[in-house]
Amino acid sequence: MKCTKCPQDLLMSNITSHYTSGLAYISTINCENCNLINEVETSRKHRVNNNTQNFLHAKVHNDMTTKAVLVACHSDGIRTELNKILACLDLATINPSVYREYELGVGPALENQAMLICDRAAEEECRLLLEKMEELEKL
Repeated sequence: MKCTKCPQDLLMSNITSHYTSGLAYISTINCENCNLINEVETSRKHRVNNNTQNFLHAKVHNDMTTKAVLVACHSDGIRTELNKILACLDLATINPSVYREYELGVGPALENQAMLICDRAAEEECRLLLEKMEELEKL
C-alpha cells in the first residue's frame, strides 16, 4: 500500500483507526513521510444505479457486501443464514438495514437479467415451433 500523496509505503503499525462498512474493513493509516491520513479499504466500490422508486441511502456500495447479498438472493437465502456463515468465518455480520439497502441495489439488476433470459427463451421457443411446423407441413 502506498500513500496517495507521496510514494511512501504505508505501514500497518501506523493504523490510527478502523471501522467496517458492510463487509469491508476500512483503516486510516498515517504516512510517515508526509503525515497524510490515508483511508485503505479491503473492498473495491461501485456506483449504484437504481432505476426503481426505491430510495438507496448510499450511492456507492462496496463490492464484497454486494456479492454476499447477491449470493444470498441467488440461493434463495435470507440475511440470517448469510450472517450464520459470516459468523462461522469470524467475519462481521450484516445488519438488517444494510442488507436491505444492498438488496434494493441488487434486486433491479436481477430482475433485468431474469427478463432478458425469459425473452431469449421465448424467442428460442418460437423459433423451434416454426421449425417443427415447417417439418410437419412437409409430411
